[in-house]
Amino acid sequence: FHPGLGGRRGERRPREGSFVSQIRVLVVDDNDDFLEVVAEWLTDNPDLGIVGTARSGRQAIEQVERLAPDLVLMDVTMPEMNGFEASRRIKASADAPRVVLMTLHESQAARHEAWAAGADELIAKVNLTRRLTAFVREHYPVRRGAVVDNGETPTATDGTSHSSRLQTTAKNNVRTHKPGKQEPPRDRN
Repeated sequence: FHPGLGGRRGERRPREGSFVSQIRVLVVDDNDDFLEVVAEWLTDNPDLGIVGTARSGRQAIEQVERLAPDLVLMDVTMPEMNGFEASRRIKASADAPRVVLMTLHESQAARHEAWAAGADELIAKVNLTRRLTAFVREHYPVRRGAVVDNGETPTATDGTSHSSRLQTTAKNNVRTHKPGKQEPPRDRN
């Protein structure tokens, strides 16, 4: 629903400390409902632009190569390749984007594994709007400064806040998530 828009291999990323007009985001999650709500929230923020989506770690790596995003927002638990391994591979590149991993269950072990994989941040899905906004403000100086930080505006077309919808979708994921579904990293080439 958000096909890759713009971005070419070899396109330069903004230098650290330089201003960007819009932060180019690749969103990676195997849950279509969560992906849709995240995409709506990002689309309503003028400083954030979705350049593509992926539904697995393997697809994320391909999309990073093709689209050259500034930020990869990626779930930890996915088919084919988990977010930790995908982060490890993405961050191996000299011009790697920042990677923020999302999880249903934030723990010290997950935080340690995210750090070991080179991720820039690990955020529980129920806290995504608040924590991602803080991360973006800290790491990406933007011209307009319009990233919504209270998580309550802008609202979705049905009148609910995106923050509320993200929390509900994440909580539904927790109830339906089956532990052990996570596949271990396959190959490390």
